[in-house]
Amino acid sequence: MARPDPSRASRTRTRILQAARSLADTKPVDRIGLGDVARAAGVSWPTVKRHVGSKEELRRLLVAERPELVQAFPDTRRRLLDAAARVFGSRGYSYATLDNVASEAGMTKGAVYWHFASKEDVFDALLDREVRREQRRVSEIVQDAAAAGSAEAAFERMFSRCLQRARRDEHATRLLYEFVTRQREGQRAQALRLLIRTRARMAAELTVELKAKHRLPSAAVPQAAGELAAALLHGVLLAWIVEPGVVELDALALSAARAVVRSLE
Repeated sequence: MARPDPSRASRTRTRILQAARSLADTKPVDRIGLGDVARAAGVSWPTVKRHVGSKEELRRLLVAERPELVQAFPDTRRRLLDAAARVFGSRGYSYATLDNVASEAGMTKGAVYWHFASKEDVFDALLDREVRREQRRVSEIVQDAAAAGSAEAAFERMFSRCLQRARRDEHATRLLYEFVTRQREGQRAQALRLLIRTRARMAAELTVELKAKHRLPSAAVPQAAGELAAALLHGVLLAWIVEPGVVELDALALSAARAVVRSLE
């Protein structure tokens, strides 16, 4: 009985990978199927599967070689994360599944696995996205709030801007609760701390601006303002998550602003 030729198998795998890499130069990596690679390499579909595994495994192999390929399909990833935010926000992490995410996004479960390795990976990506969004908003919100007439009005505007999202997207806001309750898993604690510190930095920078405009005493401590404001903001958000029909965000934004200003004065 003839033994398998390892060199032939190696050549076949090399031809398959070369075909896959060439396809990745001409189309988004999430749209490359095993059949596409088989036709390009001149081999059968089962042969491709035997050498590179599933479509998801092929995608991970290509992205590992060229991470920039992920940037070729950002819209699909964004849609999946938007859907995941709604699913995790409405069902909670424990009861959410990748099937739910795929259905909410109007895609297949395979499409989810093109971009994420697991439910935990999706959840961590949501937290990372939230941190980046908050970091981008800091300067714009601080400048807008500082333009208000008084220190109290400035902090009220800052709180209101931060709470607007709760009104626009309840599911996204509920993610805060999910992040807090699951923050001990993996690197989430570090990401959650960064999110909270970013919101504290917003209030601290606003304090610096208001001191420069002589709307707060020179002795006002920006760090203290940031810590208090972040605590009040997250307390308001959690209260609203629990009783959205009872908690009045506008009233609490004003109360939180007064509390911060009085502590500084």
